[in-house]
Parts: sequence; structure tokens; C-alpha cells
Amino acid sequence: MAETEQIILPRAEFIDDIESYLKGKDLNKALDDLGATRQKYKMLEQQLLQKKAQLMSKLPEIQKALDIVNTFIAKQGEELILDYELGESIYAKTKVRAGPAPKAQAARSSQSGAGSP
Repeated sequence: MAETEQIILPRAEFIDDIESYLKGKDLNKALDDLGATRQKYKMLEQQLLQKKAQLMSKLPEIQKALDIVNTFIAKQGEELILDYELGESIYAKTKVRAGPAPKAQAARSSQSGAGSP
């Protein structure tokens, strides 16, 4: 199951008139507050950039899996010989028939998948 994270952005405040914004406030406290908000945005930016890099690194593998699925769809009913990786630098060949899952197997898969996480 995919892990979801809720990202909470600090509310951005546009300061149109600095004099009126600072009126009645301690200058150092106001600067500290603005600096803390900026720091939160910078930290969030770094987290998002890291997440983007992780997702981009997975893109080639996802594209490869999609290509395999499209090949199975295009060659439905045909027997295919596939090479697959068993472990690092260890490969095996297998024959598979491209097409939909048999009805009994599809029913078992949908029943067993209903309660699993």
C-alpha cells in the first residue's frame, strides 16, 4: 500500500506596507518570525526535491513494467519466451502465454486480494 504524507504549508503572508506591518511590533521578534517561516518553506522545498528525485529514479523501472504490460496486451494469446532476473547477474528463461488470467485464478486472486492490505 502506498504511503501518503500530508504536507502542511505555513500560510504565506504578503507584506504590502512594511511600516504598517511593523507598527506596534518588536523589530527583532518580527524578523525572527519571518525568518522562521522562511526556514519552514526552505525545509519543505528540500523535502519535496528529495521526494521528486526518488520518484524520478523509479521512473525507468515503471516505464519498463508498462512496456511489458503493453507487450502482453499486444501479443494476447501468443506464447512468449521471457528472460527474468532471479538475483544479481542471475537470469532464467520462461515461456508464458500472454492473455487474461484464467477465470478460476482470477476469482481466487480477487477473493484473496479483498482482505489484504
